[in-house]
Amino acid sequence: MTSTSPTLVYCGYHKCLTVFVGRVFNRLLGDRYHEFFGTANIDRFYDEYRKYAVSATSDVKPDLSRLGDDYRIARFIRDPRDLVVSGYFYHRKGTEAWTRVARPRREAWSQENTPRALRSGESFAECLQRLDQEDGLIAEMEWREPHFRAMLQWPDDDPRIRLWKYEHILGREVEVMDQMGEHFGWPDDTDPFSFRAGMRRWADRWRMKDDQLKWDKHVRDPKAGQWRTVFTPKAHAAFNELFGDLPEKLGYDPA
Repeated sequence: MTSTSPTLVYCGYHKCLTVFVGRVFNRLLGDRYHEFFGTANIDRFYDEYRKYAVSATSDVKPDLSRLGDDYRIARFIRDPRDLVVSGYFYHRKGTEAWTRVARPRREAWSQENTPRALRSGESFAECLQRLDQEDGLIAEMEWREPHFRAMLQWPDDDPRIRLWKYEHILGREVEVMDQMGEHFGWPDDTDPFSFRAGMRRWADRWRMKDDQLKWDKHVRDPKAGQWRTVFTPKAHAAFNELFGDLPEKLGYDPA
């Protein structure tokens, strides 16, 4: 990558194929790829993204004016109701270290996304384990609130930004990652070591196929639409109160 290359950024959401994308880019680019995941890392992203061929953020909408005029952004999104379901079961297990950190005071959490049910001295995983599933889903919704607000802040008419939906990626991972490489301006040549060829090769290696699910404990169940059977009327009402017509604005079935 030369100094005149466009700024290349992948912007995703927690529990929306971030592990898959990270595996592909880490194998393709090594230390020329870096993840600035979460709202807490957005300032580091602004300070350091120029050091990398591709940078990644999650759960935020970056200030595009700070990226200059020459950027290419690839976005993955997922039905926010399925993000709630996937996140709830994942966070309840306490797989990631941050979910097991017990804050001495409830106020030590970000006020933007503190679940109302969270007690002082309790970790997020402990909170979800204490609650029944219905109230746990609602706590997960409250934790995701700033992430979901960010989904609506993106422009829909910027040709430098391309969006793919989770539901259309599964089963087409190789094709979609090749499209991402095309969007980034990487030529599709015959060199087996080109970036585009590498994207296809590593996407095929790590795509969400059945034999991967047998050993990859990070993945619970990749199928879309799980919220339809997991949401109770109370959970559905809480989602609608918090987020209104967010799914419909993102192009998803409102019912």
